[in-house]
This record gives sequence, C-alpha cells and structure tokens, in this order.
Amino acid sequence: MKKILFLVLFILMSVSLAHTAYGKKSGSAKKSAPKGKAVSSSPAVLPSDPAAVQSEMKKLRPSIMGDPDIIKKVFALLFSPDFQVLINDPEVMKAVRSFDIKALMANPKFINAVNNPAVKEISQKIEQGR
Repeated sequence: MKKILFLVLFILMSVSLAHTAYGKKSGSAKKSAPKGKAVSSSPAVLPSDPAAVQSEMKKLRPSIMGDPDIIKKVFALLFSPDFQVLINDPEVMKAVRSFDIKALMANPKFINAVNNPAVKEISQKIEQGR
C-alpha cells in the first residue's frame, strides 16, 4: 500500500506542478460525493514529515520517467474519474502540495484513487522494473 500511496501522490504532485507552471488553478470544479471509505495507517509505516515523503517520491521518479509505457499509463490515469475528482478538489490538492499524508489517507476520494486497478498495475510494473 505504501508504494501505491506514493505513486498516487507523485501523479497528483506532477499535476499540481504543471498547473503552477502553466498558471492554472487546481480545484476549480464542483466537488462530488466520496465513494470509498477512508482507511487509517500506522504513522510508523507512512512518513508524516514532508521531507521524508518527498524522498519517497523521488525514489519513484526514475522508474516512472524511464519507462514510456508507464508514462502512457499515468497520463491515461489522469483522465480517469477517480483522478479527475482529486485534481479538482482544492482540499486534496492542498494536502498534496503540503505532503500531508494524514489528510490524504483520511480522504475517501484519495483512497479510491489508491485502490484504482490501473494504479496497482503501474505499481506492479514499477516493481518488476527494479
């Protein structure tokens, strides 16, 4: 779950950075009702320190950016309903930008994205490539 969480965070942070670079604002669409259940996670398993979260995300970057197939899958994932809900939610994007793992893990929409089969497929492909 930890690797999948950081994969979703990496994808959302990329969107946030792109929006910043191009002057777009995340979170402009209407909010929709959450579909999933939030899960709790042990603080010992998931870092809450922003620097530790950034470090975990940096570990993913070469695996994602070095594989054209993964890049295609991530790009397609960005247009999925689970990710569109997240991208357009100002609270989620604020938590993404501040690396607030606790807030993200408490958000049912984020958990839906983490449980998305395409995310799990990408995570497995990253693991196979290591």
